[in-house]
Parts: sequence; C-alpha cells; structure tokens
Amino acid sequence: MMLDIPNSLVKKIHERTMFYLRDKICAIPHGSGNEERITAWLVELAGELGLECRRDEAVVNGKPTYNVVIKKPGTKGYEDLPPVVLQSHIDMVCQKAADSAHDFDNDPISVIISDDGKYMTANGTTLGADNGVGAAIALAVLESSDIAHPPIEALFTTDEEDGMTGAIALPADGFITGRRLINIDTEDEGVLCCGCAGGVNAVLRLPVSYEPILDGSSLVRIDIAGLKGGHSGLEIHNGRGNAHKLMARALRGVRDSFSSVRIAAFTGGDKRNVITRQASVVVAVDGGCIDGVIAAVDKQGKIFAHEYGGIETDISLKAEVIKDASMKSALSVESMDRLIATLITMPDGVQAMHGKVAGLVETSCNVGIVRQEKDHYYICSLIRSCVRTKKLYVLEQMRQLAKLVNADFSFDSDYPDWEPNPESDLLARFKRAYESAFPRSRDKGLPHVESVHAGLECGYFSEKFSGMDMISCGPTITGAHTVEEKLDIVSTEKVVKLLLTVFGQMVSNT
Repeated sequence: MMLDIPNSLVKKIHERTMFYLRDKICAIPHGSGNEERITAWLVELAGELGLECRRDEAVVNGKPTYNVVIKKPGTKGYEDLPPVVLQSHIDMVCQKAADSAHDFDNDPISVIISDDGKYMTANGTTLGADNGVGAAIALAVLESSDIAHPPIEALFTTDEEDGMTGAIALPADGFITGRRLINIDTEDEGVLCCGCAGGVNAVLRLPVSYEPILDGSSLVRIDIAGLKGGHSGLEIHNGRGNAHKLMARALRGVRDSFSSVRIAAFTGGDKRNVITRQASVVVAVDGGCIDGVIAAVDKQGKIFAHEYGGIETDISLKAEVIKDASMKSALSVESMDRLIATLITMPDGVQAMHGKVAGLVETSCNVGIVRQEKDHYYICSLIRSCVRTKKLYVLEQMRQLAKLVNADFSFDSDYPDWEPNPESDLLARFKRAYESAFPRSRDKGLPHVESVHAGLECGYFSEKFSGMDMISCGPTITGAHTVEEKLDIVSTEKVVKLLLTVFGQMVSNT
C-alpha cells in the first residue's frame, strides 16, 4: 500500500526548496564554466549534513568540470532498497538586458518574487531556475529527516548549458551506483519526459580580408532588436526570428541598392543554444548614400514586421549615423558578400517534424553564434535531432556549405539522444504517482508523456550506464535562457509532492 504523503510535509520540503534556490544557489555565481565555487559550497553543505560526498574534477574539451554526488542512506528499514539518483545541473545560461550592469562572474542574481507569490524572476537577467530549482529540490530532500525514501544519490553536474562536459566527464567507476535516475530538468509541470534529442555544434570559420575605409565615408550602425529569442530546442517550433539571419537579409537588401556599402563590424549572439534576439552591424557608406541606406533599412524592417506579425510583435530594425574614429577598415567586397551569403544560406529553424509523434520537432538547427575574429568570422550552429542519421545529414549540409564558401569546417559537442522506453518502470511509477497525487489530473489529460526536442544529460547517462532507467520532470519555467525567465512557484510544490509520492511507492513496493 502506498504511503500517505501529508500536505504539511510537502509544504515543508517546498519551502526549503525555495530557500535553497533564492538564498543560496542564486547568491553564488554559477554560469557555465564558472561552477567551482558552487560545487565547493555543495561539498561544504554535505559535510554540515553529515552525508557522504565526492567531487570529481576533470577537463573535457579544454573546460574544467566539477561534478558532485551527495549520498544519503535509505530511511531506516529501507536501507537495502535499490538507490535512486536525483540529478540536476548547476550551471546557468547568463543573459542580461541591454541596460544591465550585472557581472555574472561576481554578482549574485537579484531575485524577485511576484506580489501574489506565484512566480520567481530576476532583475534584468536570467534567473537560473534552469536548473537551479532541480538542485534546490534535491538539497531539500537531502536535508530532510521526515521523508521515507530508498538510498538517494544526488548528482549535480556542471556545464550542461555549454557542451554537457559534466555529463561527458562523469566517472563510470562507481561515482553513482543507482540505475534509476530522476532528472529534474524538464520545464513544464505535468509533463513526464522519456526521451530527448541528440545534438552537435557545426562550426564554420570563414576567412575574411579587409580594405581601408575610403575618405569621405560615413559610418552607419544597423541594429535589430526586440526579438523574443529563447531556448533553441524547446522554442524552435514557435517560428521566432533569428537576428543573425534577419541581419544578413537586411544587409543583402542594402547591398543590392548600394554597392559601395562595406561591413566594418558585426556583433551577434554568443550562445549556441539561444535563438539570437539582437545583432548590430556597422557599415561604411559613401557620404551621398546615407539617406538611401537608412531608407532601405527602414523598408526591410517593415518587411520583417509583416512577415513576423503575431510572432515578433516588438521587432525593430533601425539605422543611424555614428562616429567612431577607431574604425579604419572594412571587409573587402568578396569577404562581405561571402559572409552575407553564408548566413542567408545556412539552414536554421525546424528542418523536419517527427513522422510518428504528433507535434514533436524531429530535427532543427540554430545559428546561435556569429563572432568577428581578426582574420575570420566564427559561425556556430547547434543541430538537434532525435534521429541520429538526420542530425548527421544536416551536419553534412553545413560541411558542404563550408566548402562552397571556402570556410574551415569542424564540429564538436556531439551528444547522444535518449531513446524512449515505453516499458520503463520509472515511467509507470511516475504515471501512477501523478494520478494518485492529483486525482483530477486524468480529466485534464495529465500527465503528458513526451520526448523533448532538446539535449538532456540523460542521453549521456543512457550511453554511459547500461540498463539505466530514467525519467525527467520539473516545475514550469517560461522564458528559459532569456531575461524573461520565470519560475512557477505553485508548480514547484506540485513537483515536490510528485517526487515524495514516488518515494512512497518505492518504499512500499507499489
């Protein structure tokens, strides 16, 4: 018979979850690649709780990783049950508003709780609830002495958002022993994730040459802004504009009318897994063409507003004359045209929908990084697919494009997919637990079981640990990877109740 889970216990664990996220995790800078301090704190906390802890340090793809596991014995009477792994990643995507002075390397996240107490956001930055809230839930469970549970291994991985190097580096030598893993990184309460897409970064290094800016030229800065951006996997199906692609189109339109225009600088996105929301270009313009160039940009902006009506309601494309004495050179005609052609031609967005799972994006790509280097442009696209051969097909498209434009091609961070298992014991347990914890859920069609079009570390765990049974769940987070990131506090309490109900199943063997 399943154990009864008192509401008072659920509320207590939920309150401690909010405490750990708001007052502890958000207080320690922990952007991808900057996780050493927060992992040191986890080790210290484990000591305070009297729990076994291990931190593993490694270097993957030139980046340090600091995975931590904290182990808690099963409640008395349940010590010999098979252990369960509670897994979350402790790095966050660092994005901030254009007018924010926040320093992600040193400043704590400024947390805001809505007046009605239902939502948590941050002041002008990403919140890091993705996946700080998963870590906070695990910590609240670890410190509690009121929960009946099997042995728990709380696994905290690093660098999930920027290459999953933590999952890659995870030792297979007993660092974790459990073969039942609950990933707390799904961002929609009521959804049970049982599979994920794999991914790979396609990188083009496009060589460029420069010419002096001609005397009498003026500098015009073109800015595209107001786009929604977002998670390049979870929100790719919404048809949002990519600032890199739109800027290339705008430049092509200007070049078609004014052949003397030259690109002096191009500033774009810097996160491969974020749909780029803004970009800026400085062009050198013949003095007599300024008004025409500005008018051409304005015309292109009206085209974009029409094309993205109802999707990108705040899109803005503007041009203005600037003065910058430091800019002495611009791209040669050939280099500029190849850059524009490359960005226009690169695949972007949804490439295919799944043939058997309604509404599931099968394959997509996101031109997330465009960076001007001394002698080349660095362009990175993140390709995702739940079908490995389709992922490799799009990668080959990128390779062939690189050949056509004489760019160097490489790829990295190739991570595996997680194939759904309809016979999963954990999936069955979670479905039963959800219906038990929320009796009216079936009338609402919940829980909803799906495979997600995003990379989860479960792909690596599936590949690394034979026989690992996995499920992913989590509270509702909207606007992940953007400054609009918002955690639904009420849904967080529901996830706590769900997990406690699953533990109740495990210890009562139901």
